[in-house]
Amino acid sequence: MITLAIALGLFAATAVTGAQISVAESSRLPPLAEDSLFSACAALGYLFLFNVPVRLAWVCVLCGVASHTMRTLCLQHHIDIVAGSLIGALAVGFLAHGFARYFRAPASTFAFPGVVAMIPGEFAFRSVIGYIQIISARSSASPSLIAETVALRTCEKSEGKGLY
Repeated sequence: MITLAIALGLFAATAVTGAQISVAESSRLPPLAEDSLFSACAALGYLFLFNVPVRLAWVCVLCGVASHTMRTLCLQHHIDIVAGSLIGALAVGFLAHGFARYFRAPASTFAFPGVVAMIPGEFAFRSVIGYIQIISARSSASPSLIAETVALRTCEKSEGKGLY
């Protein structure tokens, strides 16, 4: 339901502003500084969601930035997303273990914000947007839009089965 609500919100925003969100995959990766900034924002969101103590917040943000930025760095060096996610998860795992011993807190406190930010929900968002575009276009929906949307649905189904 959350994914559907976010996708509908994105679709409504595009309808109001005239901006377009492509159903086709973007091949452009963000610069590492930008990726780090948005990874930090995502980690902060999970901190608030799970009531992490303020004294540990900076560590969780650091773990979130380390994992996602490591994965982006791997993708920029043409390592596939599965291997990149594994490398990012290993990085956050080692960091979380070290910080858990130092702060005498559960390692999951530090690892969770780092790992959960790597889940590529973009497949779900783009597939819902594609379905909404198909429904809006009705019989005039292009075959490429239909093919891209169906392909995204296949990727979305495999999200939970792989390492990412």
